[in-house]
Amino acid sequence: MVLNSTRLPESWCSFLIASNSESTSVYYQITLISCIALSLLAPMAVVGNAFILAAIWKNPSFRTPFYVLLANLALTDFCTGLLSQPSHIVKRLGDLSGNIKMFCIAGVIAPAVGYYFSSLTVIVMTIMAVERWLHMGRRSLNSYSAPSHYPLYHVCSFANCVFG
Repeated sequence: MVLNSTRLPESWCSFLIASNSESTSVYYQITLISCIALSLLAPMAVVGNAFILAAIWKNPSFRTPFYVLLANLALTDFCTGLLSQPSHIVKRLGDLSGNIKMFCIAGVIAPAVGYYFSSLTVIVMTIMAVERWLHMGRRSLNSYSAPSHYPLYHVCSFANCVFG
């Protein structure tokens, strides 16, 4: 990758450059170690969640509300490993190399994508907890009629399609 270190107008990403951190060797070492760790973990997250999605998709017995919610969680984690973690790595490498353009562009994308997918993960986990709570409450009442919380997983699937 050719590094382009041309200066962008300071007003374009001055909010990022102001936090453009230290010049100590400890900062560089910690940033480099975190980039290496993330570059090893991101492909594992993508592959692992792809296996979960494939297993749920291929096996018809996994098409229950719980597994639909689990697939939504795997999808948000898949996107985190595919988009959020690499953009954070690019931002940090742009900071270390002094490439202002790469740092500024990734500095805008990385937090937005990261906050988006982490928020979706929290929402899906909350809906999973509510679904499990409703499921266990239904089981304790010994009522095995059609569950009244099926619309809950439809709402989550719809929200994940719209927002994710």
